[in-house]
Amino acid sequence: MAIGWSCYSSERDALGLYDRGAFDALHCPIYREYLRRMLPRLRWDREEPLDVIELSSSVLKEIIAKHAGAPLPNWCRVVTMEEYGRSHHDRVREELLQQWLHDPSAWSRRRDKIVFRSEDIHGTVAKLCRDVPDYLYGSGSKGNVIVFEREELERFLGIAMFSKKGRLGALTRLFGSRPRCSTAKGSRRR
Repeated sequence: MAIGWSCYSSERDALGLYDRGAFDALHCPIYREYLRRMLPRLRWDREEPLDVIELSSSVLKEIIAKHAGAPLPNWCRVVTMEEYGRSHHDRVREELLQQWLHDPSAWSRRRDKIVFRSEDIHGTVAKLCRDVPDYLYGSGSKGNVIVFEREELERFLGIAMFSKKGRLGALTRLFGSRPRCSTAKGSRRR
């Protein structure tokens, strides 16, 4: 039994879809239920900012919980924009730190900028350009070169990249401990 087009008119109008073909592609039952629950919660005249990821994930969790026969898995939870951004930025931070530690010759400092040059054999620059937060970029990035704002990058990474103590001092601050010597206290190697 086919459902008539007229039963979709309120949803179609709410979504601004006037092309029947485009709307027909969207009528999956889960998606329709998602839209039915989401649309009333979206208001354009809001006083406070809307965390769309939190709203969307809470609606999806409600839908899944309604139809789940067992307790929800750990992945089925409400996620906020801040949490999503933090997890995404953690991966980017780790990638930048790994690049800095394993290829120090690729990094240089130019006044208030830090420059990363890569031979880019593995698509490193393209991946970093896609994932690095915009506020870290300085002007002049192109090709296999990324220019960062020094203060922003160092704050993001949590280390001073080109301090007077050098790489060892930065690693010490990063990991929060002092390097330990394997020789006994007071003894000297000759």
